[in-house]
Amino acid sequence: MKSQDAVRRVTIADVARHAGVSTAAVSKVLRNAYGVSAGMSQRVRSSMAELGYRPHAAARGLRGRSFTIGLLLDNIRNPFYGDFLDGVTDALAKTDFQVLVGSAGFGAQNQSRLADAMIDRAMDGIILIAPSMSRSQVIAVAKVIPTVVVGHHDTADEYDSVVDDDRAGAALVVDHLVALGHPRRAATRPGVSCSADPTGQQPFSPGPTSLPWACCERHTNSAFESQPTSHWSATTTPPLPPVRPST
Repeated sequence: MKSQDAVRRVTIADVARHAGVSTAAVSKVLRNAYGVSAGMSQRVRSSMAELGYRPHAAARGLRGRSFTIGLLLDNIRNPFYGDFLDGVTDALAKTDFQVLVGSAGFGAQNQSRLADAMIDRAMDGIILIAPSMSRSQVIAVAKVIPTVVVGHHDTADEYDSVVDDDRAGAALVVDHLVALGHPRRAATRPGVSCSADPTGQQPFSPGPTSLPWACCERHTNSAFESQPTSHWSATTTPPLPPVRPST
């Protein structure tokens, strides 16, 4: 094992001595502060590269920014999360910020603990993707750190939200299936029971956790046979065909 002296971390003072400038000048270069000349910046950064200097994220966080963004997921197996991470990484590519990913599982308690850990590490912001935490827990996080919540329609003034249009999305799916000539359409979601009228006489009213189209199988009827293009759109909700009762 190497001795402690052999692995001593290069400090800002080392960089300052090597570049022949003050530690304050090095600090300004690190912070991209206003008023630093191009020559000074190049001189200091050349010394950093030659010495192998790495900024201490925790120390930077105490002084201001840590230049890290936390991305909190419930798991890493969802393909959508990979696409989302690519987007965040691309957006930060030309900045000094880095994204650090944390997978906390589906439990609200573990997600809350991980969010607290990101805050404790002085991250500059946090992105919560479809968090299982309660509204009050998310608001509590957002009061401490700039927060973006993805995939929750339960918005709040304390954080920014990124959501899709579920009704328009459902309409696009139904339009596509009808265009392909599929007369029977169904939407399934674990744990959600169908609340559509079995007689097909009443329009489906989506609940807070339901898609804007019935979560059960439908059959064609005379109205659909005579009007094959009659289906949902983003603005209309015609009566449903009869629904096969659940068994």
